[in-house]
Amino acid sequence: FALVVLLVVLFKDGPVVALAMAITLPLLALLVPFALKRVLIPVQTRILLARDARFRNPWQVAVEPDGLFVENAFGESRYRWSVFRDRLDTPNLVLLMLGTGSYVPLPRRALSAGDATDIEAHLRVAAASG
Repeated sequence: FALVVLLVVLFKDGPVVALAMAITLPLLALLVPFALKRVLIPVQTRILLARDARFRNPWQVAVEPDGLFVENAFGESRYRWSVFRDRLDTPNLVLLMLGTGSYVPLPRRALSAGDATDIEAHLRVAAASG
């Protein structure tokens, strides 16, 4: 699609505009994932924290060798370390990324002092093995 746009611009507006478009389009394509991870997801989590009662209730988070155990007033979940792709930290949450825009939110108040370090170590091991 981008090639078609560049060809149309080249014939319609000339090579200078086409060159500018050839530089701009890839930069925009790189900006979208960055904006999702660094801007939109943190904003979404702040809204989530303010509106969702689950984050005001007690949470239990257990960092285990084979995965993560999360329990709150609405249920419990277990996750293998291999399902997480990345980690994003916000002031009140640690987001364990399952994919672009999909994550497991962990309230910081539910994590012990060493949990963040342990989570990072498990994510590194899972990424290296998989």
